[in-house]
Amino acid sequence: MSRIPLNSETFATPQGLALLQEATRQLGGAPAMVRSLAHSPAALQGFLRFRDSLEAGVLTAQARLLIALAVSEINACSYCLSAHVATGAWQGLSDAEMTAARQCRSADSKMQAMLALVQSVVVQRGEVSTKEFFAARDAGLSHAELTEVIGHIALTQFTNYFNTLALTEVDFPPVKAGDFIPLAA
Repeated sequence: MSRIPLNSETFATPQGLALLQEATRQLGGAPAMVRSLAHSPAALQGFLRFRDSLEAGVLTAQARLLIALAVSEINACSYCLSAHVATGAWQGLSDAEMTAARQCRSADSKMQAMLALVQSVVVQRGEVSTKEFFAARDAGLSHAELTEVIGHIALTQFTNYFNTLALTEVDFPPVKAGDFIPLAA
């Protein structure tokens, strides 16, 4: 059972209805996370604005999703993993691509460098070595991409922490951290 229930009262206000419309535009609906987050219209609005701003950035939709999968796996957030795996399937990512991302791996060298950086940032709480930083730069990540990687980590950390605290009921096909067959080394 969710610790923070779904909130329909916020959406009965003009501001709440506008937020619901924005969530529906961005997410294709109002999943349980949005309806629980709606207890604080300020938090919901912040999430939606930050997400919308980052979507207009330089990272591709695939890169954004692979970052979210990696962060959610590291944080063991079942709600977010479930949402991102479902979204990945809808966007045409293969199970192998999503499994690799959850292990901070990719067959693409630039994406591999990005996911390695994501793993370092999350696990080391931002304390990334100069060597790790330049490995990402040497793989071709621009300053804009590096900056947006941090933005997407922060956005995903926010949703991971919220859903873990709230015990948000999963309204996607359920996925649990570690629930995959590890890739061969």
